[in-house]
Parts: sequence; structure tokens; C-alpha cells
Amino acid sequence: MRSTPHVSVRGARILAVTAIASAALGTVGRGARGRAAPQAAPQAAPQAAPQAAQRATPGNHTEDRPAAPPRQWIQMRDVDLHLSEFVVLRVRQLQGEMLRTTANRAPVLDDVTSFHLRITGATVALTGADLAAILNTVVFAYPDAPLRDIGIRTDGAEIIQTGILHKGVDLKFRLRGHLSLMPDGRVRIHPTAVHVLGLNGETMLHLVGLHLDNLLDLKGARGAAVKGDDFFLDPTAILPPPAIEGRLAAIRIEGDAVVQDFERLPDDSIFGTYVRADKTDSAFIYFRGGDLRFGKLLMLDTDLRIIGAEPHGPFDMSLPHYAEQLIAGRSQVRPNLGLVVTMPNYAALQHADSAKGKPKPEH
Repeated sequence: MRSTPHVSVRGARILAVTAIASAALGTVGRGARGRAAPQAAPQAAPQAAPQAAQRATPGNHTEDRPAAPPRQWIQMRDVDLHLSEFVVLRVRQLQGEMLRTTANRAPVLDDVTSFHLRITGATVALTGADLAAILNTVVFAYPDAPLRDIGIRTDGAEIIQTGILHKGVDLKFRLRGHLSLMPDGRVRIHPTAVHVLGLNGETMLHLVGLHLDNLLDLKGARGAAVKGDDFFLDPTAILPPPAIEGRLAAIRIEGDAVVQDFERLPDDSIFGTYVRADKTDSAFIYFRGGDLRFGKLLMLDTDLRIIGAEPHGPFDMSLPHYAEQLIAGRSQVRPNLGLVVTMPNYAALQHADSAKGKPKPEH
């Protein structure tokens, strides 16, 4: 009878030890399972889900920002580009980027305000007649402008400018000047001789302590200013649309033209690599990349080359009348699905219209 409690106590101790050991082993097992659990894929997913939901929330502007449109490039060689009815830019070579003026609207050739050009490298020229047209129809095309009926021609290393100066009354003037490039990229015209009504106007002004800026108020002029006796022109602001971004690197007179070289930007290296025009064309306009609309057509990943029908000389292209040239031309789809358009020169189209009795635009 006494041994029964003794056995029960020993049994209880054995059971207690067994229970403690089992509990310890269970703890170790649970710990091992707890460390392995984070490596298992099923438990990792719930951590990723809240992050994905956060990226999709409308308030997260970084993730919701729309992707930028593909970049679009333009290249020209030996093109007489009519920017308006009267202004022609003689493009010897030009490379640049076409930039949208509205983020969600592709450039439209029928609307020159739908894009602007960022020049990455260029050499362009303007004849005296081109410069005069710019001054008459753009720079001083506002009521009561102080200068009008301007004519320009080159003479050696200088230009000669004539016209009407309005200061209470109309006065005929003649100015001879030297061109130079300012550090801010503007063109300076420094007069070497000024005549008003056949008299030495510069000497007359200086005798009474005055300069040309006392005589001329150019506040309404576009891209032009006067300081002292010098005129200053912004070479891109004086042009009609499309707007052009670029900085001059040099300016000079060659024969009857004023030649301007634009600074070459690092992006210009894309030409000849991704943007590779057909080298067999001596005169062309080439669009590459992005979307481009012309007429009712929308070209994606644009690969459009426009060339003149004449085998020699510059390609005469008019932005205001390109659709007429397009209709009179022909097109060909290339194996890479690029498009080549051959157009008659604008001058030839004008001649054909004149033969049919269609009126020409007037100044």
C-alpha cells in the first residue's frame, strides 16, 4: 500500500520530464517552421499586394504620369522652305527635333502652330529680298510702325537698307551697315553710313546729341531692338511660324545672301545613326520617329521622306501650300513601310497655276 504512492510520484516525475522535453522539442520545431515561412512564396505575396495597390492609387503622381511621346526628328538638305507667302528660308542643311505644342496632339503639317523646331545643327541663308520680306511682313507689320517699304541688298561685306522712316512725316532713308554676332546670339547691324532725304542723318543727329534710338520707337517690333545707333535682330524670333529654337554660332555674307550657322548640339549625333536619310537624294525633307499628321493621314513611328521632282537644284517647298504640292505629286511605300513622296517644286506649281489664270498672293 505504501509503494503505490511512491510509484505514482516517480511516474509523475517521468511524465513531467517527458512533457517538458516534448514542449521543448515542440518549441524548437515551431521556431524552425517560423524561420522558414518568410522564404515561402505564398506568404511573400501579401506583402507585395499593398505596394502594388499603392502604385495604382490616383494620388501617386510618379506612377500615373503619362509616358512621354516618342521623339520626332527632322532633317533637311538643300531646301528653299517657304514659311509664309513671302518669307523663304534657304536651308543648306538643317537637323533638329519637332516638339509638340500640345502634349496629347501630334504635330500637324497643316497647322504650323502645332509644333516648333529645336535646331540641333544647321546652316541657312537669307537673300536681301528674303530679309526685306521678313522686316516688312513680320518685324514691322503693325500699325504706325516707324519703318516700312524696306528693301535690302548686300554690297561686299555690308548690307544696304532702304525704306521709309515715319516720324511725324515720311522720310526716305538709306543705311549701310556691318553685321556681327552678339554674345547673346542676336545679330547686330552697326551703321557705317545713314542718309535721310539724301543728307547725312547720323551726323545731323550727333550734332544735336541724338542717336537712332531717339528717333525710332521699336516697342511694337517683333524680334528687333535699337540701342544707340545699332540695330539688333533675334534671328529666330523674326521668322514666321513654326517657332524655332536655336542659337547662332556665326554669321557672314556670301554673295547676295546672309548665311547663318547654328550651334551644333549633342543630340545632333542621332543623324546618320537612327535618323538615316537616303544619301542618293540631293535635296529632301526627312521626318523620323513619333507620330505625324498630314491631311487626313496619321503616320505612326514616322518614316517620311519628301523630295522634289526636279533632279537638280534646291527643292522648293511651301509650308502654306504643301497640300497642293502633295496632291500634284506621287507617293511610294518602301519595303520597311516608310513613305517617299515626290512633289513638284512650288515655283513650278505657281507657274502652272498662273497659266490656268489663278491669282498669285500679293504683298
